[in-house]
Amino acid sequence: MNTIVYLVRHGEVEYPLDEQGRKLVYGPDVNLSNEGREQIERLSKRLLKDKTYINTIFTSPYPRALQTADIIAEILGIKTIIKNENLKDTYTPGYTGAPYKDLIAIGGNTYEHPRSPDQETIIHISKRMTKGFISIFREIEQKGESAAIVSHGDPLRILLERLLHPENPLPNPATMRDKDYLERGTAVKLVLDSNMKV
Repeated sequence: MNTIVYLVRHGEVEYPLDEQGRKLVYGPDVNLSNEGREQIERLSKRLLKDKTYINTIFTSPYPRALQTADIIAEILGIKTIIKNENLKDTYTPGYTGAPYKDLIAIGGNTYEHPRSPDQETIIHISKRMTKGFISIFREIEQKGESAAIVSHGDPLRILLERLLHPENPLPNPATMRDKDYLERGTAVKLVLDSNMKV
């Protein structure tokens, strides 16, 4: 029997601003913006219209992901939301609070332009997202259930690469946003066999 998992990227966020009103790179504690809430409401209503059934939502512990999970749960009538630390966003402390234009200038590729020695690499993200996914998959497969996983752009892209193309190397950080990258407030449905093959 196949297992269904929806990968969901949180909605648009409220960017912190500097004194001149310019966007800054946000950290873990940023919230969904009104636009982000509307994105997730639209997504949830489409899922509802399509008669999507989800037993459990597993989510990153960050507020923007939790708020996304809450909206989906309310609209679809899902009772169980579980925080999972493995689903959190990329840890890039050297960029938090920096001008957003700095991030744009490097194409969002913090991996090849680290600003702190403790910054996560793609390998770290791949390991923790894969670990989180395997534990979620085993739990829901055993129960014959379906789930949604709410997370963040880069971690979801890296996880998708591992699931869709396990034989491939990890995505190139300079080009990984060119293909299979979830936009904010969107989801992808995965149907997996017992070997976790999509």
